[in-house]
Amino acid sequence: DDGLAPLRITLPSDVEKVSQDSAGSDAMRTEGRLSHDFHYVLRASAEHRNAEPLGYNRYLSAGLRTSFFTDELEAEWFRWHHTHAVCYKMANRIDKHVLALLAISAVDVVRFEYLAHFVEHPFTPHKVYGENTGFGAFGEYGWVRLPVFLMCRGLCYIMLSWWQRRADAGIRRQGRSAKTFLNRDGWLLAKPRQVELLLLCSCCIYGLLFFVSYDAVSNVNKDWLLVKYLNESSSNTQIPTWNRLESFKGEIASVTRATNINSCLFFIVFYIIAALHPFGFWHSVWFFVLGTSLLRLARLEFWYNSVTLAGDRQIWVTSFPLYYTRSSAYNFDIVLLMHAYTAWGLEWDSRARFKALRVLEQTRTRANGFLERLMPKNVVEEIRNLPAQAPPPSHPFRRATIAQSDLVGFTKLSATKKPREVVDMMSDLFGRFDDLTDRRDIWKVETVGDAYIAGQADPQMTQHHSAINVVLFARDMVSAVDAWAHERGFSVRCRVGVHFGRCIGGIVGKSRQRYHLFGHLIRVLEVLEATCFEGRVQVSQACRNEVLRQLRDEKPQEAAEIDDPENWEVREPTAEGELVTSKGEVHYFEEVDGAPCLVTFRPRLDSEI
Repeated sequence: DDGLAPLRITLPSDVEKVSQDSAGSDAMRTEGRLSHDFHYVLRASAEHRNAEPLGYNRYLSAGLRTSFFTDELEAEWFRWHHTHAVCYKMANRIDKHVLALLAISAVDVVRFEYLAHFVEHPFTPHKVYGENTGFGAFGEYGWVRLPVFLMCRGLCYIMLSWWQRRADAGIRRQGRSAKTFLNRDGWLLAKPRQVELLLLCSCCIYGLLFFVSYDAVSNVNKDWLLVKYLNESSSNTQIPTWNRLESFKGEIASVTRATNINSCLFFIVFYIIAALHPFGFWHSVWFFVLGTSLLRLARLEFWYNSVTLAGDRQIWVTSFPLYYTRSSAYNFDIVLLMHAYTAWGLEWDSRARFKALRVLEQTRTRANGFLERLMPKNVVEEIRNLPAQAPPPSHPFRRATIAQSDLVGFTKLSATKKPREVVDMMSDLFGRFDDLTDRRDIWKVETVGDAYIAGQADPQMTQHHSAINVVLFARDMVSAVDAWAHERGFSVRCRVGVHFGRCIGGIVGKSRQRYHLFGHLIRVLEVLEATCFEGRVQVSQACRNEVLRQLRDEKPQEAAEIDDPENWEVREPTAEGELVTSKGEVHYFEEVDGAPCLVTFRPRLDSEI
């Protein structure tokens, strides 16, 4: 367990559905093909190890920050790592640590009392706590040993409890018993860098307090036993030296057994404190600096005392109880270095995981965007919620207003242009139409040649339906073509037909599927567009009546942009026929459910065009 939240890379449910249902929609099949990007995600994670570090950050990040991590992504990764690694199950970790702290502190107090009551001369002279003359009379300052120990452990408990309450914020208020969640709107996640810096300082202080507490209850140093042995050897010549040496060996074994374990315990406890939270590499380096400094504290000249032996001989011995030999200190250094190296590897894996998730999210976003361009958003959501093997959905729309545009003069223009130029022109013009659909919440049905079909209908096609909005969208298309043709110097105009009625929408085809509209509405729409005048918007009687109803009942905000439908120009039969296309084809009013109307609009400000 590297301390990170489990990574679960799952393909979208609709992609899985495609693999199970061979009769799925073309959009689902297309996203199924996009699922090949999943392998790219895995490759991105593997290639992260071979990526080149980013400039000077190669040294500042110890080779961890690659060219993928821009300043923005670096900040995003740090927040992500803080949320999913450092804060993940923090309350649970701290709870276990508090129990361990209380248990080990209770054992240490028992050992301290045992030394003070049952061991003769348990405490050697100390620079801070003074000389020892027995329990209850610890020299000048020896009586503060136990209070110092209890104060240090109490401060450790207070710090852990404070962090536990921060990590557990919002859980008990919600009635949850498990402490593996965080308040997502809490302080811990609001300022990740400040929180991790404060958490690092707390852990360092935590380790320092443990060091001071163990020093307070450590009673003897072998150097002082050696001084005692040398003094007695010089003053007592009746006992053979070998016997005296064996006697002091036993005393060393009995008196120092209870205190030498403190050095070993601090070794273990400090490593546990360093590994309590999954910090990044540079944060873990600070534990190495603190640990090596504490272990070499006993070698400072401050702790050495000059002792006069029998015969006026003087030697220098340290009074620091938590004394580590040179080899022990080196072993501790190696352990802390290995911990820092492990933190380096975990941070590397975290960055690779973040990069993989980022690429996967981009792939998923592209797939979702592609689906939403192929079919309405509500239809996409419905398909995702369908069970496996379910047939594609279809929808009867009782109220739908659809507009179809056509470019007059574009066929003649395109004959004089190269294919690449034609594609660029259409991309520019239809891109402007796409912007209009986004502005008015219109769904783009499809494009056929230079014809652009879009509109609104009841859900599931669009969120709401407004015939006025579609008519205004038709006007905007005419204005957009005029502006586009004027900019490029082309002689191209636009005509738009709009019809209101019933239709059916559904996914058709097996290998190349799209969401299409069917019904009498589509046939009427084609006639309205083909028989419309250049630069005008022609609507059916059904659409005109729907606009009148909407103005009367709903009074929408868009009403200010459209003229009173009673003033719209109603088409009259001509000598050639009732309705005639630009190619000379004749149609009748019955085909479009009555005499159509040419819409008139109120003048707009330049800022609205």
